[in-house]
Amino acid sequence: MGFIMEASTSIWPISANAKIFLTTGMMGGLTTFSTFSYETVSFFSDGEYLMGGMNAGLNLFFALLACWLGKIAAQLL
Repeated sequence: MGFIMEASTSIWPISANAKIFLTTGMMGGLTTFSTFSYETVSFFSDGEYLMGGMNAGLNLFFALLACWLGKIAAQLL
């Protein structure tokens, strides 16, 4: 997602609607977030607090890392 967002402002000028389609529609951002939320709440509901915390923390960390790496990759092109 970071690659698409960065590239759309510098390399490939695309419309706002196309950007939304690519990032949310094609990449399934809303569905992915719903699944993440459900799984995290399920862990906490089942009393698995460590797993819930790890699920939330690691998902956030790796999502931000991937976005940052994509942004860097787009700037190198």
